[in-house]
Amino acid sequence: MGVKSSRQGLDVDSGYGSIQRTRSGSVDHTIGQTMTCPTCHGKGTLDIEPGQSPEQLVALIPYRDKRLKPRRTKLYVGVTVAVCAVISGLLLFFLLPRSVSLQLTKPHMIGYSEVGNDSVLLGVNFTLSIKNDNFLAVTVGSMEITVSETSVLLGGIEVKNSSSSISLRSTKTYVHQVALTFKGKQGLSIRRICAGQDWRQHKLNVAFQEMVTYTFLMSTEKLENTDYYLINCVKPETTSPPQVDGSDSKESHKIL
Repeated sequence: MGVKSSRQGLDVDSGYGSIQRTRSGSVDHTIGQTMTCPTCHGKGTLDIEPGQSPEQLVALIPYRDKRLKPRRTKLYVGVTVAVCAVISGLLLFFLLPRSVSLQLTKPHMIGYSEVGNDSVLLGVNFTLSIKNDNFLAVTVGSMEITVSETSVLLGGIEVKNSSSSISLRSTKTYVHQVALTFKGKQGLSIRRICAGQDWRQHKLNVAFQEMVTYTFLMSTEKLENTDYYLINCVKPETTSPPQVDGSDSKESHKIL
């Protein structure tokens, strides 16, 4: 390919075609067919040799031609960066782990039974609430709740493979029943407390220890909490063994 210029005119040669222009503006068609030159602002034509395709032509464009300058590059880059920043911010906002909390409420006696000379069996009902503050659902894996008095284990429940789902920004409650066994001196003391004439003495101070595992975004977490409650104990006139099974008796779901 070659480029030759003179005061008489312009002659552009290449292996695919040529442009020839004289000072008068006329075009000299050498051989083959012709087509309009796409880079000459409509002022020239191209001679195409026989057997060649227009797609094979090589065009010469001046370095300072405005068509070589990018258009709105800064605008496109700015819009792309802004969109990526907004998407990243939204992902962080919704996927950022938030708190999951436990709350045990309303423990109360539902049954009283005297076993032998020094043992007492109490049935206690309570509600465990699990609050999910995340924008994604969490899955409860297992629950374990133990009840003790002065470091003496009285009873408890354990729920394995629960697979209970708590939806986003919501609270789910579980109602459980547990049987508490008091033996020996502790049993005799409970009998006096529950059978006393002064209603202000019918209070049992017990500790509830809750442990719950849950899964959030393929990660397993553990929650532990300890609550202390006073349970009102009143010995009924006719004592019968409390009917407790230690399993969930009710579930409710509340959207915040």
